[in-house]
Amino acid sequence: MDASNDGCVLTKYEESGVKLKENGHSEVVILDKSNDYGDVPPTTRLFKRRFLILGIFCLYSMSSAFQWIEYAIITNIVLKYYEGATELAIAWTSMIYMLSYIPLMFVATWMLDNWGLRKILLFGATLNAVGSLIKIGSVSPNLFFVSFLGQTISACAQSFILEIPPKIASLWFGPSEVSTATAIGVFGNQLGCALGFLIPPKLVPNSDNLDEIGAGFRVLFISSAVVCTGALLLMFIVIKDEPKTPPSIARALSVAAENKEKAENSPMKSYLRSIGVLMKNVPYLLLFLTYGINTGTYYAIGTLLNPIMLNYHEDAEQQIGEIGLTMVVAGLVGSVLCGYFLDKTKLYKTTTVGIYVLSMAFMFVFTFTLQLKILWLDYLSIGLLGFFMTGYLPIGFEFAAEITYPVSEATSSGLLNVSAQFFGILFTISAQELLKLGSLAANLFMAIALLVGTVLTDKSNDYGDVPPTTRLSKRRFLILGSFCLYSMSVAFQWIEYAIITNIVLKYYEGATELAIAWTSMSYLLSSIPLMFVATWMLDNWGLRKVLLFGATLNAVGSLIKIGSVSPNLFVVSFLGQTISACAEAFVLEIPPKIASLWFGPSEVSTATAIGVFGNQLGCALGFLIPPKLVPNSDNLDEIGAGFRVLFISSAVVCTGALLLMFIVIRDEPKTPPSIARALSVAAENKEKAENSPMKSYLRSIGVLMKNVPYFLLFLTYGINTGTYYAIGTLLNPIMLNYHEDAEQQIGEIGLTMVVAGLVGSVLCGYFLNKTKLYKPTTVVTYVLSMAFMFVFTFTLQLKILWLDYLSIGLLGFFMTGYLPIGFEFAAEITYPVSEATSSGLLNVSAQFFGILFTIIAQELLKLGSLAANLFMAIALLMGAVLTALIRADLKRKAANETNRRVLGEEKMALADVKLIPSNHNHNHNNNNSENEGEDFEDKEKLVRLASASSSLV
Repeated sequence: MDASNDGCVLTKYEESGVKLKENGHSEVVILDKSNDYGDVPPTTRLFKRRFLILGIFCLYSMSSAFQWIEYAIITNIVLKYYEGATELAIAWTSMIYMLSYIPLMFVATWMLDNWGLRKILLFGATLNAVGSLIKIGSVSPNLFFVSFLGQTISACAQSFILEIPPKIASLWFGPSEVSTATAIGVFGNQLGCALGFLIPPKLVPNSDNLDEIGAGFRVLFISSAVVCTGALLLMFIVIKDEPKTPPSIARALSVAAENKEKAENSPMKSYLRSIGVLMKNVPYLLLFLTYGINTGTYYAIGTLLNPIMLNYHEDAEQQIGEIGLTMVVAGLVGSVLCGYFLDKTKLYKTTTVGIYVLSMAFMFVFTFTLQLKILWLDYLSIGLLGFFMTGYLPIGFEFAAEITYPVSEATSSGLLNVSAQFFGILFTISAQELLKLGSLAANLFMAIALLVGTVLTDKSNDYGDVPPTTRLSKRRFLILGSFCLYSMSVAFQWIEYAIITNIVLKYYEGATELAIAWTSMSYLLSSIPLMFVATWMLDNWGLRKVLLFGATLNAVGSLIKIGSVSPNLFVVSFLGQTISACAEAFVLEIPPKIASLWFGPSEVSTATAIGVFGNQLGCALGFLIPPKLVPNSDNLDEIGAGFRVLFISSAVVCTGALLLMFIVIRDEPKTPPSIARALSVAAENKEKAENSPMKSYLRSIGVLMKNVPYFLLFLTYGINTGTYYAIGTLLNPIMLNYHEDAEQQIGEIGLTMVVAGLVGSVLCGYFLNKTKLYKPTTVVTYVLSMAFMFVFTFTLQLKILWLDYLSIGLLGFFMTGYLPIGFEFAAEITYPVSEATSSGLLNVSAQFFGILFTIIAQELLKLGSLAANLFMAIALLMGAVLTALIRADLKRKAANETNRRVLGEEKMALADVKLIPSNHNHNHNNNNSENEGEDFEDKEKLVRLASASSSLV
């Protein structure tokens, strides 16, 4: 085909070994064709037809996926209409898609490799259309078996769809487009799922009149058949096997390898050989399992969404359909964004692990927020779950293509889908049985399955491609995220009693307001002595052991509280709370330490802010969830049931966080992330060689206490954060003086304070990273915290709830925004003293002032809330004055800047050594490039990427 006729798009490279032909055609000529795979075709070319082919495939895929869920999402209506239909039979209308795929995938991938793209797509589209047409004739209460027959035929078409996206991407798209093209191919399937959740509940009414239901089914089936038949016709007109000229060098090499394989072996032998190669590829086998677990969970949720959610929202078929739609639409966005991100970064392993962890986390979130029976929260939580879970699909395909190249993408992705269908059936049947115990059991089963998948996904360290003197590890994001989950689980428990003080008083015999306040203050008190233990352990044992020790305390405490649900067992509940409180000492000083150990100089403030974010998110949930789960009832059994759900949910998250920490956490990367850290390591090693660990630790504390700017920060940080703790602990009794019987609203007001603080902490950390204006940012944030404490104090007198939400939100924004600023300011003015020690002492101050202010404010509450609030506002005024006196001696920043020029000279010297003439041993350069790729990508065999890039550069 002539380029001018088909609208070929120019692919331009101006690197050695590549030049444009001077013949007027839009193509690239490869000057050096020598490589390990033999001769490469002389041109690569991108055709505009590729977009039309991808679009038509998406329509076909959408029409197939729509039918997958069209019965299951209206299970209760199908049961009402069709005679002989059962819940299991209806679940099988979905599971038949999974079951039929397992044997037919092997047929489909063999046909794809030997018949070509066009024939296989037309064959599948014909099955899809025939099945949809049969269902038109099944609209009668006694014809469920006909409907099931049509569904089964349509289900068989899926085997000729799911493995196609990476194949189309490889055949038609360039190297910078393949991940996005794969994501768009998956997009069509997910769009069909979305419409399958949305349209059937709209078209088929939940009526007692069977004729009305039948009319709805008729419209549904005819509409579906029209789209399926239209897709078949378009496929016949548009689809071609592949372009005459390959779109990328990787595809050209693959064509050469395929031709050689076909010349030497029969098609069946080649196909079986490729499967054998895949089954011996350990990274692929792990991906095979983890992809199956993730996608199988997704299928099970989609299939059982109607019965799962009807347990919480009766007669809400349409809303449940919309919730399913939300999951899939969010997933559409996630799949495209993840594919685009992968195209731009090529961070396959990091992206895969990160997305998997977030899928698992939001499955737990969805599981527990469902208990609240709040529809808008279900929309939100399942949307976030769908975003990451569906975003994983194209990543899995592309990761498989990378680690198995040059095996056909259809075979590698087809086997992934076999795993997905197998686990989909297994999880659907298992979850359906667990539904007999309740939706919570079924959802927990799937959440734990994702946790197992997360464990299997992450098996190694990986480091980024950065200069040899310092190096940023991709693992740093996973470590920070895992820490945030752990920190969140600790902080959640801090306020879970105090925010429902009046309910705890009603339920537990012997509980007093002071005792309940101490469930919160025990966190503050235990941190004062244990901080010295924790920071010494952190400097001498390392990050991993300290976090595991703290996470174990946290999990044990949460488990003890499960056994305290009885009015006469407040002492047991307090014991569990005290053990969990001890874990706090192994949390609060960690964010700046993780930032220093793992993050670069332009990231430390943001990393610290995100570390604080996890703790504040836990506080936010601690304000929100207990008032929702534990009712203010006169029936003690109802209150006890609420406490039981609260404690079990908390224990599951705490135990999961411990397991995740065990898998993910490492002490520090092999290569420091910054010059300042490298210098700090040298200083620490010298100190350890000259002094005992205890002597070094006591010496560093002495240095800090003689540092006047740090001592002033020690006081001001304690005043600010202590005030925050006092407000959180006493928010319930403070606000009940103005708003009686408003426990839930008070919890939401506390949530508002913390959520606004989450935003404030991240924005302040980001601002600090960009500007390094430590002193001005600290002063301004402190002054605004003080100002909005006065605003909150006086607007509270107006007894206007929306005004309380607003004023405490602004207070929380600046007061919480100060937390990471304080940590980072301390690290700057005390460098090279360990960040754990400087931040740990700040937290000792915070706990001391938190206890002091809470006790004083509780006494002042006897005079009224105004007196207590004014006391805390005046304390912040004193803190603001002291903050202005702090001298900004930014030692860490100076260390980085002083050594930057030296590092630059080292890089230039290294570059001089590595420079090789462009005509010098091209094959040798290829091998070096691939070896470096293995180092920097943690030995992930990204052969497809390496072969293409090494040929172009």
